[in-house]
Amino acid sequence: MEAFSAVRDSEFHFVGGYRLQDIVAKYPNIYFSVNPDWKTNSAAGSLLAAPLGTGRDTYICYSDTVFSPEIVNDLANSAASITLCIDRRWRERYDGRSPQDIASAEKVRLRGGQVALGREIDAADADGELIGVLKFSGDAIAAVKALAAKEDPEQFARLDMPGLINRLVAAGLDIEVVENRGRWAELNAPQDLAHFVLGTKAETLERLRPLVRTSIIGEQVCFTAGDWQAGRQAVLDAVRGKFGRMAVIVRSSAHSEDGWVTSNAGSYESILNVPAGDADKIAEAVERVIASYGTSLSTDQVLVQEMLHDVVLSGVAFTRTLTHRAPYCVLNYDDSSSRTDSVTGGGLHGLRTLFVRRSRLGSAERLDPRIAKVISAISELEDLVGHTSLDIEFAMDSNHVVHILQLRPLAVRHKASHAADEAIDLALDEAARWFDSASSRGSRLVGTKPIFGVMTDWNPAEIVGTKPRNLALSIYRQLITDDTWARQRAEYGYRDVRPCPLIVSFAGHPYVDIRASFNSFIPATLSESLAGRLVDHYLERLTQHPELHDKVEFDIAFTCLTFDFETMAAERLGPNGFSASDIATLKRALLDITSEGITRVESDYATLDILQDRYDALVAREMAPLDRAFELLEDCRRFGTLAFAHLARSAFVAMALLRSLERIGITTSQDTSLFLASLETVTGMFEKDGGNVHAGQLSFEAFVARYGHLRPGTYEITSDAYADDPERYLKPMVKARSTQSVSYSWSPAVRTQIGEQLQALGLDTSVDAFEHFIRRAIAGREYAKFLFSRNLSAALTAIGQMGGLDREALSHIDVSDLNKLRVGAHPANATAWLSARAEEGAGEYELRCAIELPPLVTSIDDFDAFERPSSVPNFVGQTKLLAEIVVMADGEAGTTVPLTGKIVVIPRADPGYDWLFAHGIGGLVTQYGGANSHMAIRSAELGLPAAIGVGESCFEQLSTARMILLDCAARKLEVHT
Repeated sequence: MEAFSAVRDSEFHFVGGYRLQDIVAKYPNIYFSVNPDWKTNSAAGSLLAAPLGTGRDTYICYSDTVFSPEIVNDLANSAASITLCIDRRWRERYDGRSPQDIASAEKVRLRGGQVALGREIDAADADGELIGVLKFSGDAIAAVKALAAKEDPEQFARLDMPGLINRLVAAGLDIEVVENRGRWAELNAPQDLAHFVLGTKAETLERLRPLVRTSIIGEQVCFTAGDWQAGRQAVLDAVRGKFGRMAVIVRSSAHSEDGWVTSNAGSYESILNVPAGDADKIAEAVERVIASYGTSLSTDQVLVQEMLHDVVLSGVAFTRTLTHRAPYCVLNYDDSSSRTDSVTGGGLHGLRTLFVRRSRLGSAERLDPRIAKVISAISELEDLVGHTSLDIEFAMDSNHVVHILQLRPLAVRHKASHAADEAIDLALDEAARWFDSASSRGSRLVGTKPIFGVMTDWNPAEIVGTKPRNLALSIYRQLITDDTWARQRAEYGYRDVRPCPLIVSFAGHPYVDIRASFNSFIPATLSESLAGRLVDHYLERLTQHPELHDKVEFDIAFTCLTFDFETMAAERLGPNGFSASDIATLKRALLDITSEGITRVESDYATLDILQDRYDALVAREMAPLDRAFELLEDCRRFGTLAFAHLARSAFVAMALLRSLERIGITTSQDTSLFLASLETVTGMFEKDGGNVHAGQLSFEAFVARYGHLRPGTYEITSDAYADDPERYLKPMVKARSTQSVSYSWSPAVRTQIGEQLQALGLDTSVDAFEHFIRRAIAGREYAKFLFSRNLSAALTAIGQMGGLDREALSHIDVSDLNKLRVGAHPANATAWLSARAEEGAGEYELRCAIELPPLVTSIDDFDAFERPSSVPNFVGQTKLLAEIVVMADGEAGTTVPLTGKIVVIPRADPGYDWLFAHGIGGLVTQYGGANSHMAIRSAELGLPAAIGVGESCFEQLSTARMILLDCAARKLEVHT
């Protein structure tokens, strides 16, 4: 109806049948006709139901077609009896048009001045598709009535429009074809209306401006590069006439941005705060915008709008997730700077990110009441556009009015996913129900509030990822988080919480049960009352400070004695109801645990010797691959991961004591860095052996045998081990040593002070023994991981050698299913059964990947909406580095991109990425990882500037950058391009 607004004295008739009363109710000011046989007849029958007059032109429109006024103008200018409009680009009218849809299209063939129409025309022989709007003159209407009077009424009523037109042409009526110079869409699919509405930035905003009710789209002056070149004064006059002396923004609106496949977001200039009355500054801004297009088309546009003032928040909303098109509204916004471009400009600080399930959009108000109005505006825009995959830039002023600054389709070819919205909702609802009952879980647990996290304690986000495959997660559970973790704590002197597993699963996402974790850090000698009060206090502090979820052992729980315990306990426990007696009791208990850690390190090393001896014997034995895998895993659990868990705990105690020496002023951060650099670690061994190979003192084969088991993603069977391609992964390590071993010891004065502190703390050990413990514990943690991962890697290799399924399929099978196969507890057709289990696991993984959850779950409401926290990175060193970045995919090993001097960004602080250090990288950033993680220690040892555990939000923004500033001394990351 809008497209016909320029046709004078027009009168609208709607011919309907199905739900006609609904249309009548919505459009009371137009005429209606009923086609009583709408179920059986076709276009000709509906046309005859209308009050056709022969004294004027009649335009006929399909009710599932929308079109622009340009098409109506083309039809109106024709004097032919029948005027059709065709689209010559019909095959590519929308992305992914199916062969079936092409075959069923109403096609048009033009040959020698003859016009033929029909669905039966071969697609290869067709010149275009009939657009569902055409014009019949009065003569044509008379001919329609004459044909209807002659033929069988029922058969004539079943004619489609091509059939009717072919009859009219055969009867001698002249016909003209015009091409689609405007825009149109046939509403076959949900995105078709959006294809029609969404054009350039300026076109989209102008089309929607008069329609929005819950937001405001500002007025604009829009012109093309051609307009500017032909008559810039006219443009300047239009800008001044519209905006007077106001400040305006001069924005890009090129044809190459805001598209369905590519957005070119941020590629072109936008100039802010330009005075509309200053012709020279407007001209300068326009020239800069057009110049930013590079080789611009004359039809590329520029738009000018009034600058917004008193902005209280601004940001970008995606109405589905970028990677999987999952049903979440994702809002990234700034509510602190009063700018409108802080999100799109790539700022890393002060930004908030909200995820809201599309089926629970009202939940956003719990996180930020102002966002409710933004959600309303987004919902209205989706209704107007007819599409639910949008990228919307918005701002809110001090009156809480929402302004829409930009709207475009999400220009992402979403990863193919069969995870339906309904399946995602069901999985989240089930996870919420499980969480709701979690407070009664674990008979040995004290504390009342269940909290779950991905980066606390044995952080699964760092080790297997937040969305792991079944095999990796099930092996991780078997080796560590089902029993080993709790056994180690009990042996070390903490509460025994067995048989409570550490990791639970929400919609396939592994989470640490933080209440169980805090219980396992309570000294076993404490009373139930004090233990319960401590756990409740830790849980409450974490709830109040969720940003500490990956630093609980440093900033929340007291798990060992440090030199500044009295000060820290007075600050954190004293004001929260813990008496001096409580703190003294806790101190005595932690003293016993810390003393135990210092004395047991060598026995844990001895256990690793057993693991090594058994490994050599086991790999030399002839065995079936699956039997070999399970024996390797069992040895890994008994002699590897338990010893590793003990050494990892001792390493934490060592680092806590070392850092506390800094805090009380006995040592400096430089002392600590030099001390760590002097340790004899796996990294040093790796580099030294590479140098030995280069010098001819060690064979390359022996080098591969020693380090070839390493793989990015330690538990992931789909990741290659270094030995799978040693030329690519290990050869770069074969070079002259770039660094020499660092020798460092505390000064006599410092050693004296440390001795005094040890005595004051009650630790019955000498300074020499204390130093020996720190060195052996920190180095032992990495050494133990190096050894137990050899068993694990060999087990994964053996599983991959079973035959029948490839590694991709095997990655989706739970290790318990492999054990059933091993012992014969499976149906007769083992391969078919295993294939079915793999297919089922792949479906679960696909669903898991589409689901978004917060890093910390403290409430059942978190399954509906959550704010993803901006993690505080763990900075290593004092170096400042501005460099290009290289982003590595999860599990990637090796690259053809030069890495020397660059900042490498990786998902996890996993030892399988050790190969990076052979490439002379300038710095390191990880998405996940704590201050005590593998890569933190490696970076400190090598003096490499690093930011460990920057979090998901920061990681995503870094992933699209080209150059960043990593300033460890100032503790900040900045995107520079």
